[in-house]
Amino acid sequence: MKQGINQLLSRPLALSCQITLLFFVIGGIGIQFNAEFAQLTPFHLLLNFGLFIYSYEQRNNFFYVQVLLLFAAGFVIELMGVQSGLLFGKYEYLENLGPKLANTPLLIGANWVLVSFSSISLVEWIAQKLKLKIHQLTAAILGGLLMVLTDLFIEPIAPMLGFWKWDQGVIPIQNYTAWFFFGFVFCYWIVQQQLHNKSRYAAFLYVLQLLFFVSLNV
Repeated sequence: MKQGINQLLSRPLALSCQITLLFFVIGGIGIQFNAEFAQLTPFHLLLNFGLFIYSYEQRNNFFYVQVLLLFAAGFVIELMGVQSGLLFGKYEYLENLGPKLANTPLLIGANWVLVSFSSISLVEWIAQKLKLKIHQLTAAILGGLLMVLTDLFIEPIAPMLGFWKWDQGVIPIQNYTAWFFFGFVFCYWIVQQQLHNKSRYAAFLYVLQLLFFVSLNV
C-alpha cells in the first residue's frame, strides 16, 4: 500500500492531471444543478495553483520568485482596473472569488499566473508537436490570443457564477484589448525567463478550463 502511494506521488504530472480532471467534472456537474456550487471557486483555484507548482519541472528559487512577481503584477493590474475603470472598463467583483483587498480578490493574482502559464505552455506544446520553431514575440502574441479566447467564454457567465459584473451589464471591447495586451506582456515575460516549456500540466489545464467554460455556455 505504502509503495503504491509513493509510486503515485512520484508521478506529479499524471497525478495533477487526474486530480484536476476529477474536480473540473465535479464542478461542472455541480454548477449545472446549482449555481451556488461556484462558491467553491477559491478552493478550486488554490488547488489548481498548488498542482501547477507541484507538477512544474525544475522548481527552484528563480521559479518561485517569478511566480510571485506574476502573482503580484496580476493583482495590481486588477486592483487598478477595479479602482479606476480605465484598464478593462467599469466592473466590480462579486463574492465567489474569495476574500478581497480594496474590492479586489486576493486570489486573482493566482488566476493570472495560471491563465498566462497555461496559454503560453499550450503554444509551446503545439509547436513541439508540429516541430516548429516560433519566435518569442510570435509565441507571446499567440499566448495573449489564447488568454482572450478563454475570457470570451468566461465573461457571459461570470455574473451567474458570482465572479464579477460589468457596469450596466455591458462587456466593453476595451476589456478584450486590455486582456490581450496584458496577456501578451505576461506570456512574453514567461518566455523571456525560459519558464514556458517546463509545465505540460499547464497546457493540459488550459484545454480543460476552456472546455469547462464552453460547456457552461452551451
